[in-house]
Amino acid sequence: MHTGRRNAELHSGEPGFDGIKSSVWQPRFYQASEVLLLSIGMTLEDFFGKDEAKVAKQVIAAAVDDSAKAVKGEVEAHKKVWLAKSDKERGMLGAQAAVRATRQAGHRVECPACASHALVVGEPVSAPIQTLRDGEITEKQEHLPNHFECVACGLKIAGLSRLTVVGLGDRYKKTQIYDAAEYYAPQDDYMGYDEDNNEP
Repeated sequence: MHTGRRNAELHSGEPGFDGIKSSVWQPRFYQASEVLLLSIGMTLEDFFGKDEAKVAKQVIAAAVDDSAKAVKGEVEAHKKVWLAKSDKERGMLGAQAAVRATRQAGHRVECPACASHALVVGEPVSAPIQTLRDGEITEKQEHLPNHFECVACGLKIAGLSRLTVVGLGDRYKKTQIYDAAEYYAPQDDYMGYDEDNNEP
């Protein structure tokens, strides 16, 4: 399946992986790669490099964690409580969640229980890439999620394996924008003025 998609993308220009979450195909790809590499005496580190191999092992472990499937029950329980609320209350809680998801740090996603805006946060898995344009520095860095929280229905999920089960285990890019002049300016350690002792 993976090879077919790759060939379609390479030879026909058809976007073979368009619309497919990485959490759907990456775990099996890394598992197959690990087996093939072991058969020729190599490791994931040899082929992908140290940083990507570390991520690959986390993704494989998350995919084979059968105990994580219990999170589906938690999602269904929160969904039932959510649907029992009045339309007015759901609307108010959804609006609050949208505001929080805009102002807080993290990656904005849709809650699997109530479909409100929520956030996942995680740890960086790549070096930041910086670009300079029109006096601004844009910094992008890939993150692997490890925590989810929805303030609308109260659902919280911790751990990559549990997030993967509910479709929230995909990598995301965190983008930060800085003013180039402020970013490269030397830090001023002088915080104030000396007292004026020149008066008679």
